[in-house]
Amino acid sequence: MKEKGKILLIDDQEPFYKLIKRYFTHTEYTIDYLPGPDNLDEVLEANSYDLLILDVLLPDISGYDICKSVRQKYDMFELPILFLSAKDNSENVAFGFVCGGNDYVTKPFEPSELIARVQTLVRLKKLYKANRLLNQELEERNRFLQMNIHDLKSPLMTIMVLAGLVQKDFDANDENYSNLDIIVKTSEQMLKIVNEVLEFNKLGNNEVDLKFEVVNFDEILAQVLDVQKPLAENKRQSIIVKKEVSEPLKLKVDSEKIVRAVNNIIGNAIKYSPYEKPIETIVSKSKGEGGNFLRLEICDSGPGFKEDEIDKVFTSFGKFSAQPTGGETSTGLGLMIAKQLIELNHGKIWVDRNYNNGSKFIIELPLVENNNI
Repeated sequence: MKEKGKILLIDDQEPFYKLIKRYFTHTEYTIDYLPGPDNLDEVLEANSYDLLILDVLLPDISGYDICKSVRQKYDMFELPILFLSAKDNSENVAFGFVCGGNDYVTKPFEPSELIARVQTLVRLKKLYKANRLLNQELEERNRFLQMNIHDLKSPLMTIMVLAGLVQKDFDANDENYSNLDIIVKTSEQMLKIVNEVLEFNKLGNNEVDLKFEVVNFDEILAQVLDVQKPLAENKRQSIIVKKEVSEPLKLKVDSEKIVRAVNNIIGNAIKYSPYEKPIETIVSKSKGEGGNFLRLEICDSGPGFKEDEIDKVFTSFGKFSAQPTGGETSTGLGLMIAKQLIELNHGKIWVDRNYNNGSKFIIELPLVENNNI
């Protein structure tokens, strides 16, 4: 049998309590009664009430003051509060909400109206409780997942290193050499997936530590190219860098996070571009609200995004019609991670909807002017 909702009424008139109890006789609620706030703390602790109904006018204390006291221990959805009062002017109603009330019903009232208000507040309370339990379960699962994924890093590194060492004992034309090469590359791909999932969890849990420093963007781009050029060369692609400014472009950022973000975007361009097609990066300055910005455009010759896909580009686990051109794997997290890392560094990133030769990502980050260093 379904458990009935529990309501506590505080009112100094017992006949009024009996009337209210009669209204709720054939409903899914039971009504308990207190003539005043004495022992209220003990009663609330001993019973799991779904709703507290307060009369505003009590002999020694107002319902508003009781509400304020209750709100020191219970929030608005943990224990909803409904005021009942003959005071029907707007100031009194507004003050009831200011004190922490969820609803306000003025006397006289229709029983059906009171029952409907009670049903709404109790349902909201139950939804809040269910949502809180779900969030707790998700947090526990997330911690379990993160712990186990983190534990994968060490054995993957061991497999990758040992396979690489054994591979040196064979000639490049030997079948064993090729098999070990597959093990090394597969381990590298798996390690990349592990790192992306761990970073995704850190971003979601706001566990990212930022270390801001003034850095020349050329240094950031050089670190990115050191990683991405060999990957591009494997597909006989070239990364073309066009600089439209001659002076140093200085940023105050967490350079490690920006390197990671730009790596993700250029790596995405390499992944989806055809063999032997170049990836172009254009470095320039732009002027906008708040000052001058570094502007980095990353253009590829891949299939681009369909119009209905563009708004999902930076969402987690996004899946698109385009497929990697070299059989590469994808977690669907790289672009979302890049966006969050750039925004944490006070920048922004978007896809150029008007670019028709593939896809173009544009990143802007605030520049540090010489007099601000």
